[in-house]
Amino acid sequence: MKLPWLTMQGAAILVFGTWLYFRGQIWGNTELFPSEMVGIYTRDSSSFFLALRIVFLAAAGWGVVLFWRSGRLFYIALPFLWFPVLLGLDSLLITLAMGRVARVNTELVPDLPLLYYHGLIEALATVLLGLVVMAILGTYYQNHRRARHFAPGV
Repeated sequence: MKLPWLTMQGAAILVFGTWLYFRGQIWGNTELFPSEMVGIYTRDSSSFFLALRIVFLAAAGWGVVLFWRSGRLFYIALPFLWFPVLLGLDSLLITLAMGRVARVNTELVPDLPLLYYHGLIEALATVLLGLVVMAILGTYYQNHRRARHFAPGV
């Protein structure tokens, strides 16, 4: 069960990294206005983020099951690491691309609203949530093992 979990983690990172790379190709299209590029990029973002969140929740849930069986926090930590990294890369991609476009077309590019940077906020919240989940589950797991170890008749 551990090998399929690691394979799924690697496949998820590879697929979403590739998807992120191909999403970034929109910025090289010189036939579109900057607002059209942002519109296409953010429209694709909805399906990207939905799929990313679904796979993250599945990986984290499966990681909790593996943690409970083995006691290793690695199984919880890995999904809570690659998910924020991909969110941060997405925000970095749009920031760099719009910076390049803004240098060339200052009159065509308005200020980007903070809504485009929600990936950074969500990434930080995910890291903090992961730390809290690992602390709570780790403490609960240790108490559970200690109680089973010292229970009479076990």
